[in-house]
Amino acid sequence: MRTHYFNALSLVGGRDNRMSSTTQPPKPPDPSFVFRGSESEIHALRFHSSTPLLFSGSLSGELIGWNLQTKRLGFRTQAHKTGVSEGSGGIISIESLSDGKVITQGRDGFVKLWDIKARTDTPLSSLETHSNSFGKCGVFEGGVSPLISVPSPDNASQVFLWDLLQQQPVMRLGSENTGLAMCTKFVPRTLTPFPMLCIGYEDGSVYVWDLRVNKMVTSTKIHSEPILCMDLIEDKTKENSLLGVTASADSSIVKWNLDTLNPKIDVQHTYEVPNAGVSDVRVRGDSKIMCSAGWDHRVRVWDWNKHIPLAILKFHTMQVYCVDFGKFDSVFSGKYTLASASKDRRIALWDIY
Repeated sequence: MRTHYFNALSLVGGRDNRMSSTTQPPKPPDPSFVFRGSESEIHALRFHSSTPLLFSGSLSGELIGWNLQTKRLGFRTQAHKTGVSEGSGGIISIESLSDGKVITQGRDGFVKLWDIKARTDTPLSSLETHSNSFGKCGVFEGGVSPLISVPSPDNASQVFLWDLLQQQPVMRLGSENTGLAMCTKFVPRTLTPFPMLCIGYEDGSVYVWDLRVNKMVTSTKIHSEPILCMDLIEDKTKENSLLGVTASADSSIVKWNLDTLNPKIDVQHTYEVPNAGVSDVRVRGDSKIMCSAGWDHRVRVWDWNKHIPLAILKFHTMQVYCVDFGKFDSVFSGKYTLASASKDRRIALWDIY
């Protein structure tokens, strides 16, 4: 059995990191812990929905579950074909379902469902979509079987909806003159009893689809470059409203509002970053903090409501590809923890705000 080495860095506490919009960010904290052991660059990261595990997916196709209590490797399997030598493959997204199962999407044309408790290398379900684009899938848990949104294999500007367990396509969503579908995200179920899907495209636009009638209900061009990532949360200040955030290959991160009853996208704020290229954005579960993963090796943290910068986290030595927030009562003292992963093969945990 291979031995995995981990580096524990100092915890940061007792520091007043508050700042006004006119002051410079304070000295950033160090990671509270660093996981090492991935065999290739890490492209996907997700905290488990109920168990203190952090999952990473790499270019080599490995799915690893890191135990947050013991700070050791807890689960490892070759989930998808490698993308290191073939020019395709590897894991590009991970989703944790409410029942504890985990979904992985690979650039090998497969979406797979895993029962982590079974500790087996065999997935519960293996859906062959034939899609090897960079477009990340979305997941909707609204029935017996999850719905999966994946870019079409023969026309990447279109998106297929798949029944994961039945392994059948149920709908095709078409668009014109948008370029590739780069990322997809379902509207949270707390806001609508029927599935709605947001799609970010290569031309920088966002389309919103009502899946009851297979109809695009609103769209707007937000970015000047391809949209690479998206997050959606409930707008707790307005009924039937959500807040979205998108980032792209340009230097802007854009926060926008969507009324789900009378669909229209309204841009609320634009966060400017000094260096173009953001691979991932994530809003914390309490709707207070937003973070981004930058091509400039930085993780940036903002106050989601006041739109002011809070910290620039400097640890990774190469492009940061993914970030996520997790909260478990059994670890982190019940507080949120931020995780970031990079082309440098390392995962950093951060105790902030």
